[in-house]
Order: sequence, then C-alpha cells, then structure tokens
Amino acid sequence: MRLNFGEADGNGWALVRMSVHDPVMPVNLESNEEGGNRKMAAYLLSILSKYPFLDVSALEKFINR
Repeated sequence: MRLNFGEADGNGWALVRMSVHDPVMPVNLESNEEGGNRKMAAYLLSILSKYPFLDVSALEKFINR
C-alpha cells in the first residue's frame, strides 16, 4: 500500500508491504522536509498499533530516537 502525505503531514510518501520471504512488513518512507519521515511514521503507528498481533517496536524506536 502506498500512501501520499501533504506538506502539513510530512510532505512525502510511504510504502507498506508484506515480505515475500519473511514474516515482516517492510516500511519505506521518503520525505521532502526535515523531520517529515517521523511525522509519517507516527501516522502509520497510529494505524498499525490498533492491531495487537503486529510488532511495531521498530517503528516506535524510529519515532523516538
């Protein structure tokens, strides 16, 4: 799933997909502004954290570093 974010929300895009070989969901983020990746990651976390069977610890670690 590809998501586009406007200037107020990170000014970039995110790609979330299932891995073909591993039980993981790679997340790619690209932003045209400094700090935009964290804004977009926080939005993704707000969605993905609703599913308790997903391990979102790497996304949380990225946001909080």
